[in-house]
Amino acid sequence: MPPPNELQIPYRCKTCHALLVRVPPPHELAAAVDRHSYTCSTCGQMTPARDIEAGQLDVKETVPSVAQLSGAPPYDLEELIGYLRGQHTEGFFYRGQTQWWPGPLLPSLYRGTTRPDPVDVPGHYRLRELGTTFCAVDPTLKKDGLADLVKRSQFNAYLFQVFGYPFGSILAQQCNVTSEALDVSHNLDVATFFAIYDPPTNAFLNHGTGVIYRIAAAKASAGNRDYSTASFFDSSSLISAINTFYQLRRCSSWNEAVATFRDYFHQLAATRGLDPELPRPLGLLGVPADDLIRCRIVQQQAALLLPDVVLPQTWKLTTKQPPPGKAEWNGPLLVEDLSTREGVECFEFCHSPKGKYLVPRSPQVLFPAEDGVTKLLRLFLAATPETAFITEREPQGATHTNLIE
Repeated sequence: MPPPNELQIPYRCKTCHALLVRVPPPHELAAAVDRHSYTCSTCGQMTPARDIEAGQLDVKETVPSVAQLSGAPPYDLEELIGYLRGQHTEGFFYRGQTQWWPGPLLPSLYRGTTRPDPVDVPGHYRLRELGTTFCAVDPTLKKDGLADLVKRSQFNAYLFQVFGYPFGSILAQQCNVTSEALDVSHNLDVATFFAIYDPPTNAFLNHGTGVIYRIAAAKASAGNRDYSTASFFDSSSLISAINTFYQLRRCSSWNEAVATFRDYFHQLAATRGLDPELPRPLGLLGVPADDLIRCRIVQQQAALLLPDVVLPQTWKLTTKQPPPGKAEWNGPLLVEDLSTREGVECFEFCHSPKGKYLVPRSPQVLFPAEDGVTKLLRLFLAATPETAFITEREPQGATHTNLIE
């Protein structure tokens, strides 16, 4: 019988950083602390009991609320967590970065493709009526990465065609195809973890400064929130990936899950072949229940933040027409610097060795080796022929499944 939760104390493995739990030993065994060790269930690392039972590796599950930050940035991380946690409401979303990057805050698909100087543009041209500062997009700036950018754009277009813009964006982002949206989270602890942990090196940062963005989504929530009908032109700027996945059907096996995607495809072809404006049958889609809970979308409590854009006049030539007056700009595509949007705040903090003991999150859980979303998309694309439906853009052929990670 496992010990009660109130006796379990979370601590972090020194080698793989997994989040583990310990239970204080009975008083009569305390004297044996120098004669035994703890073994990490994830990596097998053995750690002397005295290091663990002394509390040196314990992770704080709660940080006291702070009414006001003291001093000037960069702030103490523990104080910043207490401040943000104490102010949290349902309308706040978060993004963590291990450092502040110079230049505009952009989704991954646009990085390296924008010109440095902001463009002054009349407000009525803005597609989502949210942006204040815009940058000109020039794909030729990508140089060595241009071919990869084209592949990712084509793959995104295919996902949008089959699943619609909001759900297609979720799949693209979570399978590391990259998308036109910025990763954010409903959960402050998740964003803080991303602000202090470097996945390529499997290490927490001990020096320098990181940033946490807080996004107030009240104004960003405007738009079509019905993902079965929402398009690039009318999708809400904030897409909740976790809420969307919780609405999927629960399946008992992967075979059943793949069958639901086949059913979806056939229903989509039958209905949208008659009328492209009909809703997509997203309610048919299903995922095995256990894999749904463990997938990174759920564990990261993921959401996507879409930038505002200004569409050039060439968009009048696309398959689906933009809203009246929203493709009159006589210039290149413009994309919003999300750091300048009203309601987006940036908090800079100091990295320190104690940082990893302030966030009760485990890298093995947030980055599962066998992610259900990635597996599902691979199986679906392997079993489903390519097709083209009318979307905002002209159909583009290749899906480049090798991009899925």
